[in-house]
Amino acid sequence: MIEIDSLIFDLDGTLWDTEGDIKTLQPGVREGLLRLAEDFPLFLVSHCGEDEVDNFIRSNDLHGVFERCVAGDATREHLPIHLQSLIEECRLHAPLYVGDTEQDLKAASVCGIPFIFASYGFGDTEESAVKVQNFNQLVLALTE
Repeated sequence: MIEIDSLIFDLDGTLWDTEGDIKTLQPGVREGLLRLAEDFPLFLVSHCGEDEVDNFIRSNDLHGVFERCVAGDATREHLPIHLQSLIEECRLHAPLYVGDTEQDLKAASVCGIPFIFASYGFGDTEESAVKVQNFNQLVLALTE
């Protein structure tokens, strides 16, 4: 088992289902985040703007759950840069990144950190990655 001291999450697709007109949490996310926060500091990296991240936290009553949130540009082009700066600024030693796209996997690889692929999200990955089928499965894997 790899050592993990913190969790970094992608927002869209991984935590929040934004397909369609109404944004909703992926099943099990609120309860799962609260459970994971008992064991790990949680962080959020998103290509959405700060308003979207604030809306996510406010509308799902998740104030205080994340140690820090980093909102990036509208593209995923700078994701590795945002991820690396979060790791350095927060002095994370053994973070795990959870995301749902090939770009998320590549960003984790560039930063040299382990990655879990949320296969229930938007994207897909051709590379071999640890995969979870739903958020509850992720929580069980990290808290057992």
